[in-house]
Amino acid sequence: MATPWTKDSLLEAIKTNPDFCVNCPTLAQDISEQRLNLLTLVEHLKDVLTDPEPSQRAVGTLVLATVLRDLPKDFVRENELKFITAFFCDRLKDHHDVIPAALKGILSILQMKNTAKESPAEILRSLVLNLNCQGQRHEDRLVIYRILDLLVLPHLSSLQDLGPDLVYHIMTAVEGERDPRNLVFLFSMLPSIIKSLSLGHLTEDFFEIMACYFPVDFNPSAEQRSQITREQLATGLACVLTAIPSFADFAIPLALEKLDSPIRLAKMDSLHLLIKGFDEFPPEKVAVHISPIWESLSREALSGSDYEVRESSRRAVTHLLRCLSESSTVNEGKSNPMRQLLSDVVAASTSCLSEIQTTLFMPAADLLLAAAKSAPPACEYILTKVLPSVVDFFHTKNDAADRSIYLRIISRFLTVCKSFEVTPLNNQEITPQWNLLLQLYLSSAEHESNLELKEALFGLTTLTPTLNSSERERLYNLLSTFVDRDCSTEVREQCRLCLCEIGIHFPNEVFECILPEKLNLLECDGANSKFDRRMQAQCWLAALPPFTQRVLPSVIKIILESKHLHQIQASLSALRKLVQDIPENAGPNHHVFVSLNESCSNAVARLTSWWRESVENAGECAWVTNETICNDVCFIISNVTRHSSPQDQELVVQHTLPLLHSVCATFDPSSQKHHQEVINTFEAVFGCLHCHIPLPEVRSLCCLLYKISVGTPFNSVHTSSSRLCASFVNKMPIASLEDTLSDLDTLLQSSCTQGSVQEVGLSASFCGWIVKGLSMRGYTKLEMWIDKLIKYVGADDKHIAMMAAQCFRVIMDDSPIYLNEGSHCTVRLLHKQRVFLCALKIVNKSKEIQTEQRYPYLLAVINLLAGVSQSVLSSNIGEVLPLVLESLSQDSPFLIDTALSTLNDLLTQPAFYDSLNDHIQSIIPRLLPLTIHADSMTIRQVAIRCLYNVANLKTELLLPFRVEVLAQLTLCVGDSKRGVRQDAVAARSQWLSVFWSVQGKK
Repeated sequence: MATPWTKDSLLEAIKTNPDFCVNCPTLAQDISEQRLNLLTLVEHLKDVLTDPEPSQRAVGTLVLATVLRDLPKDFVRENELKFITAFFCDRLKDHHDVIPAALKGILSILQMKNTAKESPAEILRSLVLNLNCQGQRHEDRLVIYRILDLLVLPHLSSLQDLGPDLVYHIMTAVEGERDPRNLVFLFSMLPSIIKSLSLGHLTEDFFEIMACYFPVDFNPSAEQRSQITREQLATGLACVLTAIPSFADFAIPLALEKLDSPIRLAKMDSLHLLIKGFDEFPPEKVAVHISPIWESLSREALSGSDYEVRESSRRAVTHLLRCLSESSTVNEGKSNPMRQLLSDVVAASTSCLSEIQTTLFMPAADLLLAAAKSAPPACEYILTKVLPSVVDFFHTKNDAADRSIYLRIISRFLTVCKSFEVTPLNNQEITPQWNLLLQLYLSSAEHESNLELKEALFGLTTLTPTLNSSERERLYNLLSTFVDRDCSTEVREQCRLCLCEIGIHFPNEVFECILPEKLNLLECDGANSKFDRRMQAQCWLAALPPFTQRVLPSVIKIILESKHLHQIQASLSALRKLVQDIPENAGPNHHVFVSLNESCSNAVARLTSWWRESVENAGECAWVTNETICNDVCFIISNVTRHSSPQDQELVVQHTLPLLHSVCATFDPSSQKHHQEVINTFEAVFGCLHCHIPLPEVRSLCCLLYKISVGTPFNSVHTSSSRLCASFVNKMPIASLEDTLSDLDTLLQSSCTQGSVQEVGLSASFCGWIVKGLSMRGYTKLEMWIDKLIKYVGADDKHIAMMAAQCFRVIMDDSPIYLNEGSHCTVRLLHKQRVFLCALKIVNKSKEIQTEQRYPYLLAVINLLAGVSQSVLSSNIGEVLPLVLESLSQDSPFLIDTALSTLNDLLTQPAFYDSLNDHIQSIIPRLLPLTIHADSMTIRQVAIRCLYNVANLKTELLLPFRVEVLAQLTLCVGDSKRGVRQDAVAARSQWLSVFWSVQGKK
């Protein structure tokens, strides 16, 4: 096979293409595919590699290094690599211009798989004999460090014979490095190397070389700030300084020395180094320094003025005790270092807890809590030695706020005990202290103060698993009282948590005692608040799987069968809260949804039927006119349907679809029946179905929904019926879609020719919803329907035109409940961008209209801009920006407000600055009058914010407006509204700073 490269062609490529040696196009590929031999390449490069000019030798060496880099890692054989290694090592003796290329060649060799056993030692000797690492450029030093990284760990067995010399060579290479980019790599590389080597007598010297960087003092430039941070360097250095146990004798004194510094960063770095050391060093090494460590940490944790320093000091205490807890002497009595340190912590902190008003109270409590968090033995020690004293301090206080603070502190300790399972269930020795705390909480729970009561319930929640039967009975009675009582929101929430904790640990007692006795609904009068609270409490328990199938059927039964408005409203409210608290990502197998679909015999269908019957008998069922009840019913039905499986949804459809057909077919706008409540409920069912659920006669149903939409006097019915039809259009099969759209088009045309102004306006709104549903599914003939909507915008009647213009906001905004992915609609990517591009013709259409009649077009364009991506808008900004600016001169506060918000968004995005610079002569004169708009504070604020952002445009274009803008903003500083004054001051400062910078340049 003919070689693709000759000697002359290769030399010509090197000579004519400066980038050839960096990329070497096709050379590596030709060699790997055996169209070119590696030896042949070296022969071709002979003249360059032996050229008297160092720069030419560097180019030839770099070509060879680059080719090796791009070859497969197992391509070059061992004997070939030995030859190439010798060549690159020899190049290290060459001119300094050649050395960078030789280093890259060595790096490429070490990345190969067939490196000879003796090559690592040969490379290291060449580096040591021929190079002064710190005398090289920073990028070449980085290559040397990468070589060391690939040299030491993978080939450690080949370098063992060097003994301490290997450590010395590494120390020599890294000593004195100052470039932060190289230090980041060094700090990530050195810990593993240090752990693999025996430093011996060089341990302290190696540590001192690294310790010179501590604490890290690094102020990055603007270019470096995005690449390297001081925290990144500090974290890496701490890993190096704690890499091996023998560093403990030097790292801990170093950290303690710097901890005494008045510089905050030095303190923080020292504390982080101590924390890292406590995690890495063996307990025996740490215990040697326990006295000075505690002296420094206690001073910072208790008396320090900086919050972060105090917090880090407490973390250090936690890690220190955790380290000491792993010592072999931890269980050998009072002589062990952990016990000694705990004794010091308790002695320094307990006395500070006697008076809440002292400055040391909270630091001391936090320090004791930090000690308890370290390990189970420490937690047990604090529980037995400190908490009895805290209880004594509690009893000396009469103020409820002070007592609640002590309870909160005890509860925090109990939470730690619970996490470590330090309870009487696992350790009988702490039973006396546990009982003392239990009696304290039980007695506090009988007080009237909400502050004290909340903390007492929190503590009882923590203690619940350890209570005996008599104590639990007492707790049940207390909870029953709190449930029935009018308590604060915080206390009721704590009641809920405590009741759920009981349900988790003692479900049988909840079934046998709490539900039938303490939360019995039959004992309540139908109209009193006790029923509300007990129903709410039962739904708290229904959130737990053991009780869902017991509670929910009774809740549904009360809703469907009760004749008391109060009971129905309370039950629906509690059920809504239960459904609302379920995570949005919960699937159909969530126990609440399973119970509502199965144990409650298809609750959605039963609720829908019940609501329909209630509407039909509105005279006897007063709740149908209650807006809260209607909203709760719709919310429950929509959420349960949305999270139901397709099989469950099909069952719902079988029961409810005939009802929907019946309601739609018998709809009469002049009737006094409550169609408003019925249609909303049916949308909750059918608006959340999966797209493949079959709906018989959906074509005729859409036509009926259209008639309801344009015939109803209620806005909510119009919106629900239009949105439901749009949902059907979005989800129905394509075979049914065309026929359905044809029917709807016929109905729309009929309304335009024969309907009243009100009916045509509602038809335009209905058309907008259909466009939304079609755009979301990616309908191919969408543009035809957008054209229909644009025709409505051009209607002679202003009412019709305005309703059509508002439809573009409906289309571009996301729907919160229906017509979204959560309700199983088809949502194509970039569908809003497609609507925007299809509707842009409205801009040209507006130019044909007289100025006084362009208001609907302006509103439509402003609404179109909502939700459009920056990339699409930037390519069309020249067309829409003049209309946005024209909108600022209209009389409508709504249009002005919307246009200002759009303009402000454009002004905050640098991608639009070029277009905005072209229109600056129109922007500023339109904004200035709006800063003193009499009718709207919002308009004044947004106009001023726009002026603030205008100052980011080209300064030379702003100069002619300087005096006028500053005078107007000075006037705004005296505005009667504080928010306007604040924005005016900020905008004026922004404009002044721009021109001060210009003066500074002059």
